[in-house]
Amino acid sequence: MGIAGGAVCETRTETGVFVPTPYTVAEVAQVRRRALIVGDSGVRSPSDLCKLLALGADLVMVGSALAGTGEAPGRVIMLDGKKYKIMRGAASFSVQQQAGRDDPEYVEGAETMVPYKGHVSGVISRYLAGLRSSMSYMNARTLAEYRANVDFVRLR
Repeated sequence: MGIAGGAVCETRTETGVFVPTPYTVAEVAQVRRRALIVGDSGVRSPSDLCKLLALGADLVMVGSALAGTGEAPGRVIMLDGKKYKIMRGAASFSVQQQAGRDDPEYVEGAETMVPYKGHVSGVISRYLAGLRSSMSYMNARTLAEYRANVDFVRLR
């Protein structure tokens, strides 16, 4: 669920199509029968993961959060004494070239350098700690309790 909220996704600016992930997860959770709900795009911090799970997502994708880790594709680049990795959108120029399109007609994803973060375990630990803490504030031991105990307030 979610369209064009990813850090390197350019669908929103290229096509005008954008549906925020929290909105789509909440809408789909109301009508779900059996399918799993995967929150995909716009997860930049542990709080984003917590909100999507509380809204009804069963799984959450965290692409940009993991992009700078050692386990992410690509090599570490040293620039001005700092370590970086390249993060690429699925429809970016270099991804399309890698797929055999030498001169892509249309590019809908960006490529950027992100700071190197070390091992993925550190990022995952941070996100899990954020979720555990959020669940403790909601007096919840399970996702079902978490969802039942959370109240969302719409800010205008």
